[in-house]
Amino acid sequence: MRLTWLMRAVAILFLTSAICSISNAQAPDNRHVVTVTELSKDAAAPAEARQANESAIRHLMSSEPGQKALGVCKNRLRQSRQSCRSVKR
Repeated sequence: MRLTWLMRAVAILFLTSAICSISNAQAPDNRHVVTVTELSKDAAAPAEARQANESAIRHLMSSEPGQKALGVCKNRLRQSRQSCRSVKR
């Protein structure tokens, strides 16, 4: 008696899963498809941003305030190297 109930339960589970898989297979495919042009635009965006950032930095460093800042950095670097050398001795 228990065996028949077990077989019935297994059969019901099997049929339920089969019906669910069939209904899922017949459902329309709702995946988003990305076109090649969208992909190339997205791939080009970081390169364009990088180029814009580089030109902005070059413009800043070629200006008078940028040159002053570079001079200050060079002096500080020179001073720190000298102090490191004196500590090592």
